[in-house]
Amino acid sequence: MGNDNKYFAEVKAFNSILEKLNGNQNPVKLTKDEKIRLSQQIKQNMDYIGKQASKGFFLKRWLMKSLHKQYQSLYENHFKD
Repeated sequence: MGNDNKYFAEVKAFNSILEKLNGNQNPVKLTKDEKIRLSQQIKQNMDYIGKQASKGFFLKRWLMKSLHKQYQSLYENHFKD
């Protein structure tokens, strides 16, 4: 994705977020654009994982439900408006 021009804004935002997370800044201050992009990505991941949690064999469903619960908790605690 780094070389594709149509994803330039997303790559730039997520690289900026990674730099802030790797820095010694406590608490991490995100710009409005970074927060919006990150919250949208978390929502998309929650939707995809939620669909995958109902498919497949037992172990996959169990892991996906656990992962979905973690994403949901992260979103509700830090990104819900």
